[in-house]
Amino acid sequence: MLTTPSSVSRFAQDLPAEEKSSLNAVDGQVGFGFPVNAHSGRSVGCDTHLSAVQGFTVSVAIPNRAPQFTSTPITTTTVGRVYRYTATASDADAGDELRFFLAEGPSWLSVSSVSGIVSGTPTEQGEGAEAVQACVLAVRPRPTTPHR
Repeated sequence: MLTTPSSVSRFAQDLPAEEKSSLNAVDGQVGFGFPVNAHSGRSVGCDTHLSAVQGFTVSVAIPNRAPQFTSTPITTTTVGRVYRYTATASDADAGDELRFFLAEGPSWLSVSSVSGIVSGTPTEQGEGAEAVQACVLAVRPRPTTPHR
């Protein structure tokens, strides 16, 4: 379809908002609703300067999303008994390998970065004997080297 620059503008103004552009949430493609067969028969003005109209899509990359914990921690234990909790998490970004780490916690507590197993045995000596101990477990995607 050949049309003029001013008629393109008039055509776009006549389109309903949902036909002007759209964003596909699955693949991030943005579509622009320029004239297609469904719009044939619409009346647009005509000037003497002709131009062509081109429809196209733009791919929009989705940024890396943070992982989310999918497990609930065990929040009680007894002095002298082994504490064990297996943390689990998921990541919406396909291919991200997750790593766990203890951002804050008592010295007797440790975490496996790969399996997410949090374990340790509180003792009667030192900080392990305190009634309440704060722990902060974190998870993040494993750093990767960009491909060139």
